[in-house]
Amino acid sequence: MNCTTTFGLDEYAFGALRAGAGGFLLKDTRPAELLAAIRVIATGEALLAPPGTR
Repeated sequence: MNCTTTFGLDEYAFGALRAGAGGFLLKDTRPAELLAAIRVIATGEALLAPPGTR
């Protein structure tokens, strides 16, 4: 399972995804959202933090 976090900087997010990260979350992600994200990534799906997709 690959996942990365950062402060929402596009170049880091896109670089991490190109390098094979399974998801992108912001540092202020709440614990419940983090657990949900882990479950999504564990099923093989990709995940982007909603603010990261705007």
